[in-house]
Amino acid sequence: MKKKTIYIFCLAGVLCLSVFSACRKFVQIPPSPGTITTDQLFADSVDAIAALTGIYVNVFHGPNSMNAGSGFMTLYPGMTADEMKPPFPGSDQEFSGNAITPTNQGIESIWSSCYSFIYQANACIEGVAASKVLSPSLKARVTGEAKFFRAFFHLNLTNVFGGVPLIQTTDYNVNAKLGRTAKQDVYQAIIDDLLSSDSLLKNSSLPNIASRINHFSVEALLARMYLYEGDWQKAQAYADQVINSGGYILPHALDSVFLNGSTEGILQIPTTYPGDETTEANYFLPFPGTNSAPNYLLDDYLLNAFEPGDLRKSAWTDSLSDGTTTWYYPYKYQLRNDYSSSAPPGEAYVWLRLSELYLIRAEAQAEQGNTGAALADIDLLRSRAGLAPSTAVSEADVLKAIQHERQVELFAEWGHRWIDLRRTGTMNAILGAEKSGWTASDTLFPIPYHEIQTNPFITPNP
Repeated sequence: MKKKTIYIFCLAGVLCLSVFSACRKFVQIPPSPGTITTDQLFADSVDAIAALTGIYVNVFHGPNSMNAGSGFMTLYPGMTADEMKPPFPGSDQEFSGNAITPTNQGIESIWSSCYSFIYQANACIEGVAASKVLSPSLKARVTGEAKFFRAFFHLNLTNVFGGVPLIQTTDYNVNAKLGRTAKQDVYQAIIDDLLSSDSLLKNSSLPNIASRINHFSVEALLARMYLYEGDWQKAQAYADQVINSGGYILPHALDSVFLNGSTEGILQIPTTYPGDETTEANYFLPFPGTNSAPNYLLDDYLLNAFEPGDLRKSAWTDSLSDGTTTWYYPYKYQLRNDYSSSAPPGEAYVWLRLSELYLIRAEAQAEQGNTGAALADIDLLRSRAGLAPSTAVSEADVLKAIQHERQVELFAEWGHRWIDLRRTGTMNAILGAEKSGWTASDTLFPIPYHEIQTNPFITPNP
């Protein structure tokens, strides 16, 4: 790791380090990170749970400020795929035009913010392991949640950069000499962390609420990982566990999916400040009272992918016109910040939701030849969207139908489209036809220039 990045890590992780250098007192884990204010967090910085809560809080660090936990993984992969585009020339056109330079600030921000969260998670894991004060149940809870965070942000990194340094310690001397770990090995480390997290969190006495990592959110991410690995049986098994838990329900109204407390949310993290809403809403929605282009537009390729009558298009996209030009933009999050309000946030940032689990299970079932069960799963989502059941029959057509449902259900969420195109081997064919100048080396983001310059062990992407 470069010295600059480690310095950023230290700033982000100082809360965790102060906790474990002192180890003077610890408090019981509260039911939700949203119940701890920032003032309480720093006042109680010697508490183990304050260090863990710091990771939750830092997801929304700073007003209108995106990071890898609150929008970068939607925005940048969305533009490099065929979901979004900037309205005007600028550095963002490097993403939509798939001509990203290694000095682009966007890729540096993804890299540094992911590793900042990973550093904080490692500090929590190490501190808990070294403590002789914490109860076994508190150790299990903090370690389980921290391992989920470490897995989640390593996954985001490898999904856009390929092989990346696998950081599992806070030791600078170790991290500074690490090169890139092969993608498959990073995936295995992610799965190992999630399996450990699942075991640690299964016996927690805390209620399974969506604003807090619990064993169902871990199992949902395991289902995704096994889908990416092509382990269809395990992908289906973990999706089954979450779907059949009875703790999550597909709401009929699409407008309620992203509301705080949605029955579909498996992991749905609220902000911690009154009047604060999601960062994505503040980036993607036009400023009230204006009729100029929003910051980011939906691409025609996405808009044309919706079937006639698909309610997801009317509920989750919106438009603005100046009388001459009409601009379409993402509308899954519909509330901008309102600091005049003392009310809790109306929306919460969705990391994992039930619809994805149905799509994972459908694909896993279809890959195993059970097309009837696969169609039943995607038809649940189609019915909610006001569409008739799928007419796909053959296994190939069913798999194609599932990818279409993923495109229109999960658009503008966590780069799903970008990842799906690569893992299904269709990226070059689809984006090559849609984008002029596309080359096979565009399937990965470049490693940030400064990382390569300051760490001789890190090699560039083609």
